[in-house]
Amino acid sequence: MKFIVAAALLLLGLAVFGYAWWQVSDYSADLQRVEMSVPAVRAGLAPIPVLLYRPLSQPKGIAIIAHGYSADKELMQGFSIAFARLGLAAYALDFPGHGEAQDALSANPSQLEDTLQAVYNFAQQGATRDNYASGTVLLGHSMGSRAITVFALDRADSLPTLEAVIPVSAAMSAADIARLSPTAPPNLLMLVGSADLSVSISGTLAGIANASKGLPPSQADPNAYGDWVKGNARKSVTFAGDNHLTILFDPAAYDQVATWTARSFSLPLPPMPNGGRTTWLAVMLCAAIFATFPFSVLFSVFADRKPVIPRFMPSATLVYLIMLVIGSIFALLTLSLFNPLAWLGLALTPYLTTYFFIAGGLAWLVLRPLVPTSVPRFLAEGLVGGLAAAIIMWLFWYFVFGSGATFALFRLSFSGANLDRLGKMLIVALLLFPYFSADEAIWRGWQENARPGVSLIGGIFSKVLIFAALLIAIAFNNNLDFLGLALPVLAILFVVAQCFSFALYAATRNAWACGWWNALFFAWMLVMLFPAV
Repeated sequence: MKFIVAAALLLLGLAVFGYAWWQVSDYSADLQRVEMSVPAVRAGLAPIPVLLYRPLSQPKGIAIIAHGYSADKELMQGFSIAFARLGLAAYALDFPGHGEAQDALSANPSQLEDTLQAVYNFAQQGATRDNYASGTVLLGHSMGSRAITVFALDRADSLPTLEAVIPVSAAMSAADIARLSPTAPPNLLMLVGSADLSVSISGTLAGIANASKGLPPSQADPNAYGDWVKGNARKSVTFAGDNHLTILFDPAAYDQVATWTARSFSLPLPPMPNGGRTTWLAVMLCAAIFATFPFSVLFSVFADRKPVIPRFMPSATLVYLIMLVIGSIFALLTLSLFNPLAWLGLALTPYLTTYFFIAGGLAWLVLRPLVPTSVPRFLAEGLVGGLAAAIIMWLFWYFVFGSGATFALFRLSFSGANLDRLGKMLIVALLLFPYFSADEAIWRGWQENARPGVSLIGGIFSKVLIFAALLIAIAFNNNLDFLGLALPVLAILFVVAQCFSFALYAATRNAWACGWWNALFFAWMLVMLFPAV
């Protein structure tokens, strides 16, 4: 009966997911969606991946959309669709090191500007060829916000059709902000969330203050300055409750962008039903999470009839937590001297992988005295079935959660330019396994001994400890600033994964299934989320 109920709930979750996926897809069904590659402006560089949304009718202008650090063109689809609904041909690009881009991200400050220039040139050629208006708006998020602003200021002479610039969650230096003036860039709209990064909030306020200095209030918008026809309109908007990520999915942000662009281009503003897409994206994510729990019940086929977990007595928990703290500190000290995995060529991934490997390796010292047989024999008990269950669970998330995240993560993970990331993912998974297997062994031991509450709360507490050490490292290392932004997302994923591990162990009584599932999932996240450098 348990399997029938689980199967029914699984089908329900997948049905809701599928319906939500269809609703999101149907939202842009009246637009043309084209994936393409744009030639680079410099010889020897790979083509630039671009996702184009445009109306079925003749476009009335051009939008170029730039993503932030550790993001991609798919994550910016909400803005792309808003521009296309307004009547523009919206070109969202992948910066080097991100998405499907083949070139690595470099420290060369002109690399991002060259990427934007290539897409701008290509879009202008398309407008000339198809005989439609070539007025252009630039929108960028975070890293992309600085790129479009500096691009508009540095290359103003080569951008004759530029009508508006829209930085979202600005990530600009004081020198960049000082360059903003009442005349450049044209028609500046700056968007930020009230819960955004402090540098984004202060940068937005300072930037709009510089750009609007001496300009009269707008007659069309009491919260704006200047005039759209003259090209010197300025405005900043703060969205209540939004942070650095959620602002990308806020329908109110889409509305502000559409209204500003319509005024800059002297276009009528059509109905913009943006809220439905965001709602259905949220339903997709919730349905994917819901479906995972009944799906795990079906894994009893991999159940370990004589689980080794009872050998890990709860009395070892305190020692394990102490060793976890010591291991975290030792890992950070090691990383302050050198990064042994820098050859992976991915930003932050080597750092985090080394951190968890060293911390997990030392934690294993707690478990070794509790193993009555040799380590190879101990690992062999339930290991094969656990790995098989973990792979199936990861594939489930690869297709379901991946498509819900960006509609392309499942496809982009290991295709084309990203094929080499599959090998890197396997390496990272092997290095993460000591930590996750040790952690799962301890907390599943409490679960095996009929202490489910301790198992869940303790597992979450151990994640708090290991993340607290990372927060200390971030505070003293400016090179880890972006990790401070990514850490809350990773922490949420760790908590969700802890709940999945609890359900998976209840079905399989196989801690290795839980350890391998966590190792595979987080290896996938670390390899795909951070750019190639």
